[in-house]
Amino acid sequence: MSTVEDSYPLTHIVWVRWIGLREVSEENWRKVYTRAVQVQTALGPGAMEITPELVRRHIGQPLGAYQLSDAAFRKQLSELFGKRLARELKQWEDRQSTDATAIRPAQ
Repeated sequence: MSTVEDSYPLTHIVWVRWIGLREVSEENWRKVYTRAVQVQTALGPGAMEITPELVRRHIGQPLGAYQLSDAAFRKQLSELFGKRLARELKQWEDRQSTDATAIRPAQ
């Protein structure tokens, strides 16, 4: 049985550029997997699940990304988390504002 994971190349994941590695190799596939899951978590729900099997099937494939050191990746990841949390907080505040307006009696 074919799944989305089977037919969806790793490079088609829009945010793959944020993992900061140029290709998937036998030597770095664990790092690709770890960074991909971290980025996916930072961006929030809605993204395709990344599995070790998916990454390993792409050994030898270029990712089309620029190379980031571990320190630069951590900095970028922190910024992605910050943007996600700011977006979620804004959405929560908007809902609170809407809820408060809805329960006020008309004057």
